Amino acid sequence: MFTKAKQLIMMYKEEGYTNLLSFGGCEATTGWTTLLGTLATDSDNEYEGTNCLKITINSGQTTAFSYRNILSLLNISKYYLYSGYVKNYNGTTGMKISVDCKADKGLIVSTSNITTDYVRKGILLQPSDFDTATELTIRSHCDGSAAQYGYFDALMVNEISVADYAAGVAACLTKYPYKAP
Repeated sequence: MFTKAKQLIMMYKEEGYTNLLSFGGCEATTGWTTLLGTLATDSDNEYEGTNCLKITINSGQTTAFSYRNILSLLNISKYYLYSGYVKNYNGTTGMKISVDCKADKGLIVSTSNITTDYVRKGILLQPSDFDTATELTIRSHCDGSAAQYGYFDALMVNEISVADYAAGVAACLTKYPYKAP
């Protein structure tokens, strides 16, 4: 008899897609750059694994975000889904994810989660969004005022088909559940 975790692992292997983010489990702050705030690991609010990342807005600011450049992980002729679980604690307008395709499409932003429960957000990318980009950064944002904060965890970037892209974010989030790196 299989445990639930073993069944999930077997299911993920059968689904045949890969989470391109080796750091997607959000176990450490290493490799992240944070602007207008601070970033720390938190072991009390994780979605999965041991830790999540907590982002706190600095004094005098209304937003804080952490980002990583992942352009080198992508093929400019492919379609992708970027997704992550975000949880608001007390940010006035909540937590969200975004992608910044510098020198190309620019900033693509998800809707915000204003609840204190984890909600998975997603962003779809097509080749024309980033085929001439000089950087492609994935971001997690907390919006509100000084000392407000939120959490993010279980990030994923995976290749999708043209048909998946056309089906939209909601369909892709259902078809491609979070898969640990």
